[in-house]
Amino acid sequence: MTLPEHYDEIVVSMEICIKDNEYKSIATGFLVGFNLNKKNEEGKDLYSTYLVTNKHVFGDKSNLWFKFNLKEGDSKRYLLDLIKKDKKIWLEHENKNVDLAVLPIDTNFFKKEGVELRWVREEDMMFIEIMKNLKISVGDEIFVVGFPMGLAGNYKKYVIVRKGIIARLDDEIITTENSFLIDSFIFPGNSGGPVILKPSFIGTENKPPINKAYIMGVVKSYILYTDIAYSSQTNLPRVSFMENSGLAEVIPLDYLRDIAKEHISKIDTVTIESPKKEVNE
Repeated sequence: MTLPEHYDEIVVSMEICIKDNEYKSIATGFLVGFNLNKKNEEGKDLYSTYLVTNKHVFGDKSNLWFKFNLKEGDSKRYLLDLIKKDKKIWLEHENKNVDLAVLPIDTNFFKKEGVELRWVREEDMMFIEIMKNLKISVGDEIFVVGFPMGLAGNYKKYVIVRKGIIARLDDEIITTENSFLIDSFIFPGNSGGPVILKPSFIGTENKPPINKAYIMGVVKSYILYTDIAYSSQTNLPRVSFMENSGLAEVIPLDYLRDIAKEHISKIDTVTIESPKKEVNE
């Protein structure tokens, strides 16, 4: 089973401008939509849409460039404000240890611009309760999607997909660390990207088949392994090496849902910011 094609379109490259017309991808984000329990004139469900990434990606930055593919042509970057009138306009969880940043966006604006755009519906998200009901456990296969090491393409946005497995998933780690672990090599640039459950069409006696590629979490960071070189003469530590352990922390989507629902409860009193500048590739 390969990654469903449309998941490429939910992922956004977040970039900084190094110099004139030269950009560097520094992190990954992706688009989600939460049902407003309202209908439009055509009877279709209405959604409140957000761009999701890590809190440490936005940090104290005043703005970032967001790179999207176009339906016709290559790509376009938009500069979105993150701070306005000395106040950040993105949202975070009340638990300060949850490394999530959620930016409300107007997807209609981007669609009018000809951007190739999709978002993950709430129905396609795997929350902890769903994980338990579907008996998701260690060893289950996943995809990690993003832009490691700034590899985001020059003319179009091209995502990097890596595979892995769930390494640890239990109530203790979710409660104490606000995350679970996957076994997959994560690098700078993957921060904020989605982790997607690989569907399995063959069930077992105790586990049903899963025919949907659920989004199940947000990449936080890899876990470092530290090795120390000792002097053969003095047996004292001389050099410390820090390596990628191959394990990475992933934030469950329950925390994202908390943020979105809190925002939706106040949606009549907030304003969604539009990009203030754009540039064609």
